[in-house]
Amino acid sequence: MSTAVHASEDLALSLPVRDVAAQLVERLGLRTVAVIAGVSQTRTVRQWTEGTQPSTGVDDALRLALQSALIVRERVAPETVRAWFAGANRRLDDRAPALVNRERPDDATRRRLLAAARAFLTAA
Repeated sequence: MSTAVHASEDLALSLPVRDVAAQLVERLGLRTVAVIAGVSQTRTVRQWTEGTQPSTGVDDALRLALQSALIVRERVAPETVRAWFAGANRRLDDRAPALVNRERPDDATRRRLLAAARAFLTAA
């Protein structure tokens, strides 16, 4: 795995939450970020990009989503990153990464999601 991938993963963990949310919105769009976060209104996501703090579980889900997005983005176009989050993934029991991420994954699920992103990167 490249040093760039490790740096991307570290970046997602070190950024302020508002920047994490903003980068996700830029890469995935408001609706997908709302799905990942388990909120019904995109206005809530927009508020996070403006500095409103999400709850701790949502914060973790956003960081995990950004880690995954940055890994996948290493070799593919932005629209492919969006498609990866929305599409069924055999490494995730044919579930979309956005939905798996939304469940506030435990460590095992977190490892599966990041492994699926890394496998996609390797195959791309």
